Amino acid sequence: MTDLNPQAKQMADESMVRGLDAQARAIWPQEIHLFRRYAFPTEARILDAGCGTGEEASRLAGLFPSASVLGVDIIDHHLELARSRYANFAPRLEFEHQSIYELQAADRRFDLTVCRHVLHSIPYADRVIAELARVTRRGGYLHLIPEDYGMLHFQRGALDPRDFWHQGAASFGSATGTDLFIGRNSFGILADMRLQWITSSWIRCACRAKHSLPSSKHGATDMLGPSAN
Repeated sequence: MTDLNPQAKQMADESMVRGLDAQARAIWPQEIHLFRRYAFPTEARILDAGCGTGEEASRLAGLFPSASVLGVDIIDHHLELARSRYANFAPRLEFEHQSIYELQAADRRFDLTVCRHVLHSIPYADRVIAELARVTRRGGYLHLIPEDYGMLHFQRGALDPRDFWHQGAASFGSATGTDLFIGRNSFGILADMRLQWITSSWIRCACRAKHSLPSSKHGATDMLGPSAN
């Protein structure tokens, strides 16, 4: 039986809390422009599926001050941190323990469903995308950032980073049933589901280490599209 959360130990590590914060701060300035172009009711219902420590859900609550935002995850410590850090947004912002394979929401519940940096780390990504589409209302938006390790680019040195990021990712995916190149495959999954207005935007995250040239992650394709279900 395939483990539905093969990276549970790594995701629960303390370093992940710092990583989620840094990730949100790096990407949100680019991503906010994508959210602003969506047209949905003032008192919208928003789901952040795989919300982690609430970095994105809290930003969405701030960006849409009349919206109700629900963040769901399966790591209780992260949920506790989210509730503590962003209590100022309650009761509009809530956090619950739920599996994104089997959400508790009724069909077509949310105007905007968000799932960022999750799909590469779990098996059966197509099942999860279908579940996210199920809870998104007709004419609503499904906003994904599916990562793609094949889009990590570094300067070559004595060791070729591609041996780790590209070949290593493929081996890890085979061993865990995950797809670390889901970024390039998500569009096809959405198209097969016959969702409408599927668009792809690019998020770029670059970093500079001391005494080295920049390395960059040409970030995962961002899939947007009103649910046709």
